[in-house]
Amino acid sequence: MPVDRAGDHFRWWIAYTQPLPSWEVNDLEMMRNLIAEKPPNKAIEHPSLVGFLAGYFQAVGEMGYLEMELGSERIYVPFAQLTGEKEVIEKIVRLVGDAQEIAEERNSIRTLFTGLRAIIFLRIISPFLLGKARELADEMISNGYKISDVKRAEALLNRLQIEKVEEVQREPIRILKKTCKRR
Repeated sequence: MPVDRAGDHFRWWIAYTQPLPSWEVNDLEMMRNLIAEKPPNKAIEHPSLVGFLAGYFQAVGEMGYLEMELGSERIYVPFAQLTGEKEVIEKIVRLVGDAQEIAEERNSIRTLFTGLRAIIFLRIISPFLLGKARELADEMISNGYKISDVKRAEALLNRLQIEKVEEVQREPIRILKKTCKRR
């Protein structure tokens, strides 16, 4: 595991951000620095926690891509989403370090991890996922924390099979949430 220090802060999680051949890495260092501001908790690697997180994600997790469109430019960013009891989701967010979104829904809350943070989370739990969830996670990991090539992204989304599409935001950037079919 590479040792990387940002000031006095040990970035143990940097191993989970090592790019694979198809990753776009033009802003990888900037993304790593953003993660370093609120890094994952080292405890997330404990075998019992990894097993719990993988099982919980297998049961209630969703994953897919956020399609962000500003003018003629589009970028696709992976997401991992969990829904559940407030106490459980808050603990998971503390382990992952931060979340893009935390929203209350009736008797539960939903959290959304995106981009490089989603990739770190999926890299940690994917060895313990089963079936279609494992296939989706592995495919998302191999494609990286963002895709700016629209044709490549659309081909990937066709392979992954989108189950639902919802508009998350219209202005100033249009964001569509495309959730992959898991069964």
